[in-house]
Amino acid sequence: MTSTLKFCDITGRIALVTGGSRGIGRAICMKLAANGAAVAVHYNRRAAEAEEVCAAIAAIGGKAITVAASLDTESACQSLVQTAAAELGHIDILINNAGVFTGASIGLLDAALWEETLAVNLSAAFYCARACVPSMRVKGWGRILSISSQAAFTGSSEHAHYCA
Repeated sequence: MTSTLKFCDITGRIALVTGGSRGIGRAICMKLAANGAAVAVHYNRRAAEAEEVCAAIAAIGGKAITVAASLDTESACQSLVQTAAAELGHIDILINNAGVFTGASIGLLDAALWEETLAVNLSAAFYCARACVPSMRVKGWGRILSISSQAAFTGSSEHAHYCA
């Protein structure tokens, strides 16, 4: 299947994709690289899969690095952006794609799971964007895309924390 997704000219741009080691994140990394961007492939627990994405990008002549981070705190998000920028250059394109998906009924959903889900799925997008914006302003160019689930609009039993 060929993609009909159109990109502006991103040759020479630097992209950071959170949750880039698999699924939608992997596909985004590959598309960015195919269109000329160097890509920082973020992962938390899937180092081997992130390395595979980088190898696939290298195989098409692109440049990519892996960057590990948990995204559960503001400092982790800042460190992620700083590490990616130190390796590739200031971030031009941020794709907030990382997320955690767990199930628990509202009666069994404890505060720790609620907080972890909000930290990774919501706060991390804000913290990563805030860390990228200053250099985007200096360069006069930047793009930030945040991926969400349709569950944010429809709700889902056993997933109040994820839908939020």
